[in-house]
Amino acid sequence: MSEFSIDSILRESKPYVITIECKNGFIYRGKLIHIEENMNCILKEAFVIKKKKVQKLTLVFLRGSNISMFIIPDILIHF
Repeated sequence: MSEFSIDSILRESKPYVITIECKNGFIYRGKLIHIEENMNCILKEAFVIKKKKVQKLTLVFLRGSNISMFIIPDILIHF
């Protein structure tokens, strides 16, 4: 079995649409275009769900310390 890290899996998910849940309960879904070692990330063409309302965002920066969960595409499960 090959070794992997969260950082390497997230870097591999760059061209795909991912879902991110933040500690404040907001849920972001969009194309990952940049990720840093401290889990700061940038999503392009994203949607945010907050208080049961959906809003479209062109570009959004999420701070790594505010992220509680990443949901990656199934294609990366066997990475």
